[in-house]
Amino acid sequence: MLRKTLITVVAATLAIMLSHNALAELPGPQVGQHFPHDLSAPDQRGEQQNLDTLMGEKGIVVLFVRSADWCPYCKRQLAEVNQRVQAFSALGLNVVAVSVDEVAEIAAFAEKQDIAFTLLADPAGDINGQLGIRDENYPLGHKRFGVPHPVLYVLDTDRVIRLAYLEP
Repeated sequence: MLRKTLITVVAATLAIMLSHNALAELPGPQVGQHFPHDLSAPDQRGEQQNLDTLMGEKGIVVLFVRSADWCPYCKRQLAEVNQRVQAFSALGLNVVAVSVDEVAEIAAFAEKQDIAFTLLADPAGDINGQLGIRDENYPLGHKRFGVPHPVLYVLDTDRVIRLAYLEP
């Protein structure tokens, strides 16, 4: 019952936060599946992180954004999530965002915006490619190759995907 309530509260929070958007068909891992990546990557401090080090008491919210450096929508979304990070924390959920930025770029953004959650640097887009969420509109050789579709996952502590959302 607690898990169902938790997911309902998270879903409601996300619905409010993203109310102007509609759900779209989700690429990559689906709700009910085990999340197939450990998210090993450096954070905004240059420290190596993974799902074990990032997991909250009851789970984790994982956002995949294109860039905290050049994407205005992503910057706004990350700032909005930052305003709600305490609400997620109160639910036992940690928050992490993954982008194709270098550590220096996410560090600058985190400092400027006073980001209170972990940002991970995946400059080659390897995580996005392995998860099957890479935006195919940017072919090999394009300066934005490797960027993900903007996807959000909520995982429980067993790494099962309990909620997934794709920004259309």
